[in-house]
Amino acid sequence: MSQPPNNTFPPRPPNTGSQPGAPQTNRPSNYQPGPPTSGSQPGVPQMTRPGNMPPSTPRPGFPRPGFTPTPPGQMAPRPGMVSRPGAPPMMSGQHPPRPGVGPRPPNQFPHNSQGQFRPQQTNAMPSQLNGNPNSQPQMQVPPAVPIQQVQTTAAESAGPVPKRRLYPNQPGDPYAESTHNNMQSSQYPPGPAQTFTPATSVQGQNQYQPSLQDPNSLVNPMGNMTMNPAAQYQNQLQTIPLLHFEPKMSDLTEAAPAIQVSPSAAVNPASPYLECDPELFRCTLHAVPDTPALLKKSKLPLGLVMTPYKPLEPTQHVPNIQDTITRCRYCRAYINPYVSLIQTKWKCNLCPGINDLPQNFDYDMISRQAVDRFQRPELNCSVVDYSAPVEYTVRAPHPPIYMFVIDVSYASVQNGMVATVAKAILDSLDRIPNPDQRTKVAFMTVDSNLHFYKLSAGGGDPEMMVVGDLDEVVIPHPEDLVVNLVEFRACIESFLSRLGLMFKSNQNVGNALGPALNAAQKMLLNAGGKIVVFQTILPTLHSGDMSMREDPKLLGTPKESSLLNPSTSFFKNFALDCVRSYICIDMFLFGSQYMDVATLASATKFSGGHLYHYPGFHANRTEDVTKVRHEVAEFLAHDIGLEAVLRLRCSTGLRANAFYGNFFLRSTQLLALSNVTPNHCYTVELAIDEDLKANEVAFQSALLYTAINGERRIRVMTMVLPTTKSITDVYRSADQVALATFLTKKAVDRALNSKLEDARDALIYKCAEILSTVKTEFSSSATGATSQLPVPANLRHYPFLTLAAIKNIGLRGGSTTPSDLRFFAINHINLSPPELLIPFLAPKMYALHCLDPEVGTYDESHRAILPAPLNLRSDALDQGGIYLLDTVHRAMIYVGTRADPKLLTDLFAVSSYGALFGGKATLPLLDSTLSRQVQVILAQNRKEAREVYYQEIHVIKEDGDPSLRLMFLTHMVEDRTNSVQSYHQFINHLKELVNTGKA
Repeated sequence: MSQPPNNTFPPRPPNTGSQPGAPQTNRPSNYQPGPPTSGSQPGVPQMTRPGNMPPSTPRPGFPRPGFTPTPPGQMAPRPGMVSRPGAPPMMSGQHPPRPGVGPRPPNQFPHNSQGQFRPQQTNAMPSQLNGNPNSQPQMQVPPAVPIQQVQTTAAESAGPVPKRRLYPNQPGDPYAESTHNNMQSSQYPPGPAQTFTPATSVQGQNQYQPSLQDPNSLVNPMGNMTMNPAAQYQNQLQTIPLLHFEPKMSDLTEAAPAIQVSPSAAVNPASPYLECDPELFRCTLHAVPDTPALLKKSKLPLGLVMTPYKPLEPTQHVPNIQDTITRCRYCRAYINPYVSLIQTKWKCNLCPGINDLPQNFDYDMISRQAVDRFQRPELNCSVVDYSAPVEYTVRAPHPPIYMFVIDVSYASVQNGMVATVAKAILDSLDRIPNPDQRTKVAFMTVDSNLHFYKLSAGGGDPEMMVVGDLDEVVIPHPEDLVVNLVEFRACIESFLSRLGLMFKSNQNVGNALGPALNAAQKMLLNAGGKIVVFQTILPTLHSGDMSMREDPKLLGTPKESSLLNPSTSFFKNFALDCVRSYICIDMFLFGSQYMDVATLASATKFSGGHLYHYPGFHANRTEDVTKVRHEVAEFLAHDIGLEAVLRLRCSTGLRANAFYGNFFLRSTQLLALSNVTPNHCYTVELAIDEDLKANEVAFQSALLYTAINGERRIRVMTMVLPTTKSITDVYRSADQVALATFLTKKAVDRALNSKLEDARDALIYKCAEILSTVKTEFSSSATGATSQLPVPANLRHYPFLTLAAIKNIGLRGGSTTPSDLRFFAINHINLSPPELLIPFLAPKMYALHCLDPEVGTYDESHRAILPAPLNLRSDALDQGGIYLLDTVHRAMIYVGTRADPKLLTDLFAVSSYGALFGGKATLPLLDSTLSRQVQVILAQNRKEAREVYYQEIHVIKEDGDPSLRLMFLTHMVEDRTNSVQSYHQFINHLKELVNTGKA
């Protein structure tokens, strides 16, 4: 992407009165300093007499000679001030005029384009090189009301009015509420995500009154009572009684609490690109505790959720910097919008190091023109891409290579997998990224032998070479097996069109996947690339051979976790060898029987690959074929990054404690990724090692990768968060989506390393621990039992998401979940970003029988308008209704026994309920309003899933197949299922844990 235009960010005028070595500060154009008050010392605030002091109180040496008492309600003129002829007497709360400055008309304060006030900075500069490096310039805010006649109180008329505070009560409090209405703390109008709505009102204003009609708005009126009014205001936190709260599915996607960073922390506060997109970079807490003790006291985890290669929307601005890369010479962090500029130096915001700016920092090497340093994109955007120079390249960039390894054993031919995959790859050749026509492909088929294919550039028949010696595989003509996709296109198409029939009579039931993978690694050893495996049966021959180990007696017992761990270390060791050569393994598994997904998936986990699972696949079902073709096509069309590494840097005092995702951890903060895709998500657990002295802390991730066109690039993302001493701010800033994402990923990791029951108990205990802390810190019943379990308003859905995670197929109890299905769900949880994980835990359910007319249309941003999702409980289902449940991987349509026949005709093209068949189905494209609306809903949900997963349709009749109905009802999170509690039972269980002190 190109750099932002020069007029994107307003230039900063030079500050002629600035101190050497101090950052520049803006002043209004009409600013003129007034003369000092007689008898005052420069830089020393003037003392004023309290307004409630009786005027008759005698003081030694008073009154002074020539002293004239001021009439009540007026302000005495300061020495050097001359009142204007005809001007009205100054009233309490008004500011005296300054010499040389004309009168300001009422309501003519400096405004921004949105009509908001712009507070002006003083010319006090922080000392960056000497003294306190964390000091910040004070902000001077104009009054929030126009100058007008006001009535004075008795206290005001009793004596001179004290000076009004022109800054918030707690400058270090990132969530302190302003004492001025309609005022922004920033000098520039912030973006939408920067506006924070305080949870409580300001002292002196009307406090929030709970509504008895709306249980969701109830606030414990006794929860924050204290004998100290100041402490009461400081500790206020908006809570709701969890026992009376009903989850609302539409609120799961609401914005997280805003990040409140002081405008003085940024080089250019006016930039609209200072904050990272939450889908790229988000934190569980938007105000970081400044001590380890405070973090431990809060019981909230500090973690990051990163999706660094997420596809960007057209409206997102990520500039591509090609001229210079500026990094800290101490911590190697990249320059970012929150550093401090000191003339020809800059101070790093991750460490206290001071660095020299490059000589060409004020010069654009590409356009060969001088530029304003304050307009440089790296000082205005939190997310930037760099074109990396040659020193960031270990070896010359190789073209992307796709090595397809296809199982052609008897089972794969019989269920139609071979023909389906060959057709899917053939139809997707044009979608494989190949911008500069460098992409290469290779093919290998495997049963009990290995089959290599030599393709010719002239379009002739491919030559198949069979290798039966599995002890020491010799690759025949290795230089002719990997071919250019463009030059050999005709021969590739000929091979794929014939592959489905080449093995139609194959009776070989063996499979040597292990030797096939070793051979594929040898072919890609010097170039790297992707090994894409299509497998139907368990490998049974030579290295990597596996056996049937599924034992139904172990399901639902503490020993079930043994089925979720690899049965052999071959695939893990193979993946680690591949990472050294930047080779990634992706797997598509089609087994109708046990496939030991946990063992095979270890190859994808440590090499940074993807896993797709199609249990019970058969090409006779159109729905199965459609799903496979769609997902294979989207997988091959991904814009991947090759030879990638990801490093995380934190401010001094913070460190990364643990990582979760598909990668190989090369060092404490460096992840080795053979390649990275748009849906790869990485979660980091953070620890505070020492007290944080600064007002802000920074996190910076740097993803170094090779683009498809061979260009070496670096994507740098920087997030700055305020620090706080208040546990109130910690809870008020918590992000419930990031919190649920982090803890669920941590739970599935514990399920693999310990037991499933331990993982579920850990989620429940953490939820109860958080609620217990809320009760202790923000409730009047801190030492006794509580009848109203309070929860912060911004965490009101976290208990529901905890219950949804416990009931998910990846963690739920019982003996009816096959280990293959459970591990595939665990793999999805471990890899998915929040946008895919939350709908997987709490699916979206819509009522199709009562859609509004605007559903299915598009808004101004070209996004489809969807109906409001329903609560996930069975009592919301009506016998005359039709419901759509979207679980990311499949879409289920539930039809009641009394559904309107007209609706059935408009949606399924059947005349009655009895004529409708259950099971997998394909919705017909009908010329009806309902059909068009449902198709738009499905298309929008697939788009939000980034078009990777294709939801196959399952029609479920109310009195139909019990197994299908059970599959639908297991997603009703608020219902009681088997031994798992309903939502209200779960909340009462949490209340019991909190009141008994077991949390």
